[in-house]
Amino acid sequence: SVPGTNLEPAWSPDGKQLAYVSRRAGEDLAGAIAIYSVVTRELRELPPLKLFYAQGLSWAPDGRSLAFVGPDLKGRCGIFRIDVNTGAVSPIAYPIPLTFQTPHWSADGRRLYFNTVRDGFYEWDTTLGRLRRISPGPVPFRNLGPISMSPDGRWIASYARPMKELQSVM
Repeated sequence: SVPGTNLEPAWSPDGKQLAYVSRRAGEDLAGAIAIYSVVTRELRELPPLKLFYAQGLSWAPDGRSLAFVGPDLKGRCGIFRIDVNTGAVSPIAYPIPLTFQTPHWSADGRRLYFNTVRDGFYEWDTTLGRLRRISPGPVPFRNLGPISMSPDGRWIASYARPMKELQSVM
């Protein structure tokens, strides 16, 4: 770990590596993705991102890449993949005109699931390059939090505050 802010921790599928976003004090917002090996105790940083920021790191099931969300330098949001060996960044779903949370891979690595802050839950099919809403419509909540997928991929958990509660607070 280096002085600054370390965010968005994510364990590799085999539990041998921990990835996180490292932002050093006084440096740009995007920072770099760091990977720590619990076996060798080696810490390495991938090349700095050419994005405003990265959030929601999620390891691909094969352990060779991470997915994350963030806007490019022109403010266009997308889901990106970074190769953990080379640091090469490529778009998975870009641009997506939604404000969304941490993506989670399906067990077969073909789909990513995520939720938007206000519009519910979505699936991005990486093979077909297609976005599909998997919740019936906008949810009656605001500020949906990040999701967690069940190991079998059948359930999605998140948290939210009811709109009525928020309206009474405002």
